Amino acid sequence: MKSFTDPATPTLECRFQPGPLWLALIGCGVFVALGLALLTGLIGGAPTSIDAIAGKVIGALCVLFFGGISVLALASISRTGGGTVVVVDDDGVYDRRIGPQPIPWSEIRGVELKRGPTLPSLYLRFLELDAVDPDRFRHGSPGLLTRLVDRVNRFYGFKPLVISAAVLDHDLEEIEAAIRLRLRETSDPPSRPW
Repeated sequence: MKSFTDPATPTLECRFQPGPLWLALIGCGVFVALGLALLTGLIGGAPTSIDAIAGKVIGALCVLFFGGISVLALASISRTGGGTVVVVDDDGVYDRRIGPQPIPWSEIRGVELKRGPTLPSLYLRFLELDAVDPDRFRHGSPGLLTRLVDRVNRFYGFKPLVISAAVLDHDLEEIEAAIRLRLRETSDPPSRPW
């Protein structure tokens, strides 16, 4: 499909902002320390009491869960390296968290802003890309974590290609508007003067 984009349409580049992940790391560190204190018996009842045993179990779960989240946050910080993460330009939509190359406009059928299921006072929003063949644009063969996230996404009704702006310097409305503008430009040829 030929691209009819207006050369005056600006490129949108979204850069990584590690602040939210550093806050998550600090919070996880507090819970890991609390879990270690419960696990070692610094906090809790007598060593043989049911409270101490429950404390050790809860401590172990805290260390495993929040330690795992810390590892994922550190991996995300090191993987993105503070550079450009999402680009919307003439070539298509590029999110380096999704895949190594841009998704061309001819492959994108639509875009939708969706709200994820969470607590009533806290909600996560995601931008879904409806692509013809989404697996073609992903990083290699998906690992265990990617497959798990895909299953959860499908369970909640999300498409495979999802963009989150939680750690980006632009919000989802800006990204959605840029994608919709480019989709309109690529699907509608310019009017002919004759």
